[in-house]
Amino acid sequence: MLFYDLKEALGQYDIYRYVLEETAPDRKLYVAVSAIAYKSFFTQDVIQLIVNRHQLPLIIVNTEVEEIVQWIN
Repeated sequence: MLFYDLKEALGQYDIYRYVLEETAPDRKLYVAVSAIAYKSFFTQDVIQLIVNRHQLPLIIVNTEVEEIVQWIN
């Protein structure tokens, strides 16, 4: 995942979050990320800063077995 992809994902996340806040405020929106992308990209300090500042909840997924590995609120 490149910075451009993260920027696009954050924009989409914000749009969906705003809609959910109005239509289903009891639901929480997460961003699913493959375990490989998380280990190679999301563990970088600058990306962690962005994720933390944006308060982006993540679901880390092992795509090979289609299993959730970790939830990060």
